[in-house]
This record gives sequence, C-alpha cells and structure tokens, in this order.
Amino acid sequence: MQKANEDRRTLCSETPFFQFATNCLFCGCAVDLSAGQFKGFEFFQVRTTELDASIKSVCAARQDEWAADVFRRLCLVSDLHAADTVYHQVCSSNFRTMKLIPSQFSGGATEPDTKKRRVGRPSDDIKYEAFLKVTSYLADNDQEQITVKHLVDKMQSFLPSDTEAYSIKYMKSKLLEHFQGEIVVMVL
Repeated sequence: MQKANEDRRTLCSETPFFQFATNCLFCGCAVDLSAGQFKGFEFFQVRTTELDASIKSVCAARQDEWAADVFRRLCLVSDLHAADTVYHQVCSSNFRTMKLIPSQFSGGATEPDTKKRRVGRPSDDIKYEAFLKVTSYLADNDQEQITVKHLVDKMQSFLPSDTEAYSIKYMKSKLLEHFQGEIVVMVL
C-alpha cells in the first residue's frame, strides 16, 4: 500500500505557480527581464513554433526528472510564442546537451564533485608537512649557510620513499614565500 503513494504523480496544482512570460521554461526560475540580456544570465523569448516539437523530442531522449518537468510545462500551453515564453540560454544549452540544471538555478543539485575543477596547484598535505619540518630545520640552523639542494634532500628524508620532494626551483620560491624577506637565497 505504501508503494502506491511513492509512485503517485505530482499534480500541476501541487507545483509552484509557473508563468511562461516571467519564468524560464527549462529551470522554472524567474527571469530578470529588467536587467537586459547581457547583465546576469542571458535569456531569450521563444520566437518560433518549431521550438515546441524540438523540446519535446529532447524530453523523449532525456527521460529524466528534468525532462518530465519541462514536458509538463509544455503541455500547459499550445503555443509557446503566443504565451511570450522566456528561457535562460544556459538552461536551454544544458537541457539539449543532456547536462544537469545549471547550479545557479538548481536549488542545490549540482554536478558530481569529480567534474568540479579547482584552480591552482593541488595541495599535498604530506609534502607541506615535510616542508614545514624543513623550515624548522632551517630556523634551528640559521647561522649556517645551507644550499637549497641540501634542503630538498632534507625534505626527501621526511617523506615516504614513494613521494618526491619539491624541486629546487619550487623549494626556493616556497622558502621566499614562507620567510617573507627574512631569508637570503644566493645564486651561484
């Protein structure tokens, strides 16, 4: 008996109010018509009657929850152009290329973390801890002249055998960054 409740379809009356002239056909979010097309997210008004059939064919190909939502909206109106329907360009593009709803319009659903790229060099905590030990060693032996190569070798001694220490060039830049002018590195 409980299974019947889980399979029950959502009624149009249960979904938030949707207006074709102010809400994106694809994501359902409000389109800021006063901002203009190039401030914020680019949007377009439906101008052809062929778009309805095109979107329905994409819905049939996608067969996911987003496609079902869009298809339900399409069934509410017979002519998208006459209803002054608007949509975000990025939503249309993502919908047609089988991607997810853009994160800024999804309300939390985003692409898997494996697809997110972080900017810059990835941090390596093991190497950083070894580098901090090298800086402590250098601070303890501040009266000596030590080569950067010696510090790289020292860092390697703090790392597991399968992990490489920083290169000489990178070690030099990290030392200058860490000590912020309190260290002199001479080039021979």
